[in-house]
Formats: sequence, C-alpha cells, structure tokens
Amino acid sequence: MTDAPKKRTAPPKRAKTPLTAAPSQPLLSGVQTVVAHRPLSVLEVQDSADLDALLLDARLAGQLVSRLGPTFALLIPGSEKAVLDALRKAGHLPRVVGG
Repeated sequence: MTDAPKKRTAPPKRAKTPLTAAPSQPLLSGVQTVVAHRPLSVLEVQDSADLDALLLDARLAGQLVSRLGPTFALLIPGSEKAVLDALRKAGHLPRVVGG
C-alpha cells in the first residue's frame, strides 16, 4: 500500500529583523570607511609571473586599470569580453565567476 504524496505548504513567515549597526570598531587598524563599488571585474591568475606577462602583453595592457595585488588586476569597466577574447587567443583558458 502506498501513501498519497504529502502536500507541501509554504514555510511560516518570519518577522523581518532590522539590520543593526555593527560595533564601532574598525574592520582593520586605521580603516574608518569602507566603500564597495559594483560591478567591478577583476582578473586573477595563479602566479604573479603570469600577471607580469599579461601586463606587458599589448593586447591586454590597455584593458587593465591597475594591479591590485601579486595575482590580481582591475579591468576597465566594459572590457571583459575583449579581455576574455585576448586570453583565449593567447592560449589561456579563463574561468568566469559571477558573470
């Protein structure tokens, strides 16, 4: 004998809790204000030598705003497709996250 499938109902609604301000301690020593900019595109590589080479590549150098760290660089807004195409033509296999 098989049981009839149970009907699922919507979960009970919970009251919305207001966002509370974080404690007045800075995130990092000396940092008072943090500003988040969206959308930004960042190029990440496995090795800093790879980023060095990409920054010297004429096909990509004009698309990169600045180096953010040893393995990260900020792209010019709207240049994502051109950068992906240039990376593929150079034999790289870029992985896109969140786009």
